[in-house]
Amino acid sequence: MATFEMPKDLDKIQEPEVASEGWYTFEVVNEPEKTENKKLKEGGPDAEGAGYNLTIALSLISDNPKFHGKRLTKYLAFPVNGDDEKFYDGQSKTDEKLDAMKKTSIAFGHEPEGTEIEIDQGDRAQFYVRVEPSFKDEDKMVNALCMNTLPRPCA
Repeated sequence: MATFEMPKDLDKIQEPEVASEGWYTFEVVNEPEKTENKKLKEGGPDAEGAGYNLTIALSLISDNPKFHGKRLTKYLAFPVNGDDEKFYDGQSKTDEKLDAMKKTSIAFGHEPEGTEIEIDQGDRAQFYVRVEPSFKDEDKMVNALCMNTLPRPCA
């Protein structure tokens, strides 16, 4: 059996702190990617809702070293088959998803052209951060990006 000496008593490990709810500036840390959504990964291309997400890896920009560099990911869903027939608040699900992508691109400082949006590594925008129970351990609170609030340009 291998034994390894740690530089600190493991019972004295400090749990990470969560930032309070509110608007924070984030920077895109990698080129955004088009990735398979959970339904496509688990159920294949014929699964209901199977499709793709625009995945944006973000890093929190803060003067507080406890929170600076905190990584969160924003997922924006691409429209899938059937979204044109689903409506929410008088708008098709397709248009709702495309509008969210358009407004996110604008928040990062890029005006969409035709069918294209742009989001680049190093771009910055503000996102609303929530405090909620962790999916892995509901007794632990974590930060998450608010799903129902679109980003806004940095002030």
